[in-house]
Amino acid sequence: MKALLFLSYIVLFVFLVNMSMAFGEDEDDAATQAIHSAICKMVELVKASMGAVFLILVVLSAIVYAGGQILGAETRARANVWATSMFVGAIIGGLIYLVIPVFLTELIGEDITSACEEALY
Repeated sequence: MKALLFLSYIVLFVFLVNMSMAFGEDEDDAATQAIHSAICKMVELVKASMGAVFLILVVLSAIVYAGGQILGAETRARANVWATSMFVGAIIGGLIYLVIPVFLTELIGEDITSACEEALY
């Protein structure tokens, strides 16, 4: 367990170093441009797909909950847990979707949307 936690800290550190390199002063480097472009494409993909993912999770949780009410008591209890998990996952995903742009803006020192618009267009 400690090894997994240590590995996640290393991955986070590498990500933060790459973010600082991608939006740093030396933007003429090919590797820096590639990292910058990949981060911007990831941001655009998340912006384009997260609304549909939230909606699908909420609708699926409602379907699972309703389906569980039709069946027996044990299945009803399990379906209730599954539906709650999907709904909470959608809420947490929405909160992450709202917080990540603020985090990236603070990390790179400029608005992430304007930085990506300059890079992609």
